[in-house]
Amino acid sequence: GWSRAWAAALAARLHDGADVEAHLVELVSRYLAAGNSLLATHPPLRPVAALQRQGCDTCFERDDRPPPKASSSLTSTSETTTPLATKAAALASASSSALALARKQQHTAPRRAQASAPPARRAGMITSKGDVFQVDGNLGLTAAVQEALVQDIRGPLDHVELHLLPALPPSWRHGELTGLKTRGGFDLDLRWTDGKIANLTLRVLDAHAHALDIRCRGTNFLLAGLGASSADRQAKDNLRLSTSPSVTTIHNLVVGATLYLAPAS
Repeated sequence: GWSRAWAAALAARLHDGADVEAHLVELVSRYLAAGNSLLATHPPLRPVAALQRQGCDTCFERDDRPPPKASSSLTSTSETTTPLATKAAALASASSSALALARKQQHTAPRRAQASAPPARRAGMITSKGDVFQVDGNLGLTAAVQEALVQDIRGPLDHVELHLLPALPPSWRHGELTGLKTRGGFDLDLRWTDGKIANLTLRVLDAHAHALDIRCRGTNFLLAGLGASSADRQAKDNLRLSTSPSVTTIHNLVVGATLYLAPAS
């Protein structure tokens, strides 16, 4: 699951909307738990013993063995819960160096302390097929969707570039997002129709934001209106827009102002 999310995010950075969609469809159809939970999962793994003996604590391979039957008691210390708990702890250690350190400390603790610990409710992270819950897939999915719709990686914090719809998946012809926070201290709402921006609302949250570039393929923007606050009245006297092909630059931003932008005809 996490690798599909990663692939989708990389495709977004390459501005390949079709590839973003293909990876997201694969992630949702194959690596989200059945039912309504939408929890991302990973096939069960087992340590590669030979490599771990050489010091590779994060070397694992897919474990295709049938999962053991779950214990009928939540508080059971049955042996049947042990392999599942081990897989869950192993996967967690592979996804985070901090968790890897915690796992190392756990394994070096006295055996008596391990025995007195609760019997790994971590087994609840395992599906009936033996797949392991992994939050990387869920967080990666939402990050990839954001990267497909808005990218904010360019420019210093006082003059960020927002790239709108850089990798829109082909089937997402119509849509909207609201309340997206970006680098530079902005909060934006965005609506698009037939793959093109219909309108954009931008709220300035950070006093360090002095200018902003809005990049959108084949589109420039004009200021359609402002909010009604004192910051908006100040912005009315100070804001200035300039354009170059596919880039609209807003100068003299005022913190607290709300800008309503529309595509220039």
